[in-house]
Order: sequence, then C-alpha cells, then structure tokens
Amino acid sequence: MRKILLFLLVLCGCFPLWSTEQVWDHVKYGGVDFLLGKDEKSASGIKTTWVFPLGEYFKSKKTSGYNVFEEYAIGNSPACWRGYIGQWHVKGNRLLLLNVSLYPMYDELEKRAEKDDRIRKYIDAHKRSMPKNLLDVANKGWESPVFAEWYSGDIVLTIPYSPIVVARMTINAGIAEDITHLNAWIVPAIPSMENMFNRIREENLQDPKTRKDKPFFLADIDKVNEFAKAWSKINAGMNSSEVEAVLKEVSEGMPAGRSVDAGGNKERFIRYYLLQQNKDFSSPDAKDISVEFIFKLNEKNGKDVLWKMVINMKEPAN
Repeated sequence: MRKILLFLLVLCGCFPLWSTEQVWDHVKYGGVDFLLGKDEKSASGIKTTWVFPLGEYFKSKKTSGYNVFEEYAIGNSPACWRGYIGQWHVKGNRLLLLNVSLYPMYDELEKRAEKDDRIRKYIDAHKRSMPKNLLDVANKGWESPVFAEWYSGDIVLTIPYSPIVVARMTINAGIAEDITHLNAWIVPAIPSMENMFNRIREENLQDPKTRKDKPFFLADIDKVNEFAKAWSKINAGMNSSEVEAVLKEVSEGMPAGRSVDAGGNKERFIRYYLLQQNKDFSSPDAKDISVEFIFKLNEKNGKDVLWKMVINMKEPAN
C-alpha cells in the first residue's frame, strides 16, 4: 500500500524528487526550540548540516528508521529518507528523546486529499491504525523521555530558517559536555528570529509584479543569511563603532538608522532594515522588519557597550 501511495503522490507532484536537503530533528534547550545539527568539513570550509542521533541507535541494532517505521509510514519523501523526525531535549546536561513523528506528515497531504479520493481514503485508514506511542515502536518499552545513552558525538543548536549557531556541545554517552554558548547577546532575540527569517523568505518568494504592497526595500535571502553569519564575529564587549565596522560590508545597501542618545541617555542603538515600506524612518510601517543592536551607555565616559539584539517585526495587516 505504501508503494501505491508513493506512486500517487509522485504522480500528483507532491514531493520534489530532486531534493537532497533533509528535514532536521528538533531540540529544546533553555526553553527555546532549535534545530539539531553538526559541523562538517567541506571544500569551502566548515558548514552546519543535519545529524540524527536516533539513527545511530538503529544502526547499532543493524536496522534503520525506514525499516522500523515502515509499517506505519504514510509515504516516502526525498526530503526525509529516514522517514521520521526526532524531538529532543537537552536538560540537566542529558540528551533526551521526547518523541518521534513520522514524515511526511498528514497536514502536507490534506490539500492533495481534497482533490484525490484515493489519498483521502488512505489517510483516514492510516490515522485509525497509527499507534499512540511511536517510541514503543522504535524500541519496545520506551516511554518519553528516553535518555540517549547510545549516542556520542559533537552537536550544534541552530535557529530554524537561519545560519545562526547558538550553542555547541559534545555528547558523551548521552551526557552533554564542553557546552559552548555562542552569541549570548543574541539570546533575547531568539524567540523572534525563526519568524523573521521565515517572513523574509516568504516575502522574497512573492512575485514582485503581483505584489500588492511593494516595499521601499527588501533584502534578498542570500543577503540576509550573509548578514546573519556576520553576527558570529560580534562580541558582547564591542562598542557601536566596532559593531558597525563588522557589519559594514554585509549591510551594504541596507537602510539603517542610529541613535546618538536614547532611553534617557542610558542606551544607544543601531538599526538595520531587512524590509522597509517607507523612506521615512520616523514613521515605520506595520510590515517593517528590522534588526536592532542595543548598547548600554556609560554616562561617565560616554562609551557604549553591546547589550542585546532586538528583532522589530509586526505581522502584515490582513
């Protein structure tokens, strides 16, 4: 039946067979959701790519996630050859497996099912037969959370839709060691970052000819990624001039603003616009997206020091 559905989905164009980028596992750390990856050497240097700790467990059992979950899988996707997505948690310096969800997911097929009764019937039957605890399918008796004592290796935590690495750590038999937190001054902005990068991507995908609200400025995806990668070169002890120097090349062409004094002479900021609706900086549009670097000001000597980053973003009006 699975092969029949795969044929139907490919016929419908549901899956891009040329895709090689894999769907990443997710990990919660410090109350924030990240993607789970690793550093890998390439011809162009070090790049961050996916890592699947549960796959190492299956490998030790001389099997694979594809084989383990095949009975319950709803189809195949080149974007997730392993057939599942792991949900992890780093808590108390332990790597824990919280849950497993199969891929493709139902919501990706629902629209197709509206136009094809064969897919609709398959999905409905599949939901009825799906076990409540997929961890028990992975290994009989497993209940959440599962301590990943089988896994050892270096991992990185990245912000979804972005090239930003927030933390690196070495996992030794499930225990997180040598934890390095990168870009700590970025942490206050993390909850907004996934939405920001996703919004920029969506804005770029719109056809400029049919766009109703044409922005005064919209940074392209590559430009935003280049801009974000440069943040790793910024340290918390830098002043505003030093931060501007780091970002000078990658922010070229971006509208920007800078306060001389703000917040009762206790703060300064540098603001870079990724999406700007108006030329008038004093009257920001509801769809503007900007990244703001906030500096604490020493009133005695007039020097400033980087404090935190803020993402200014409002959802577009309906």
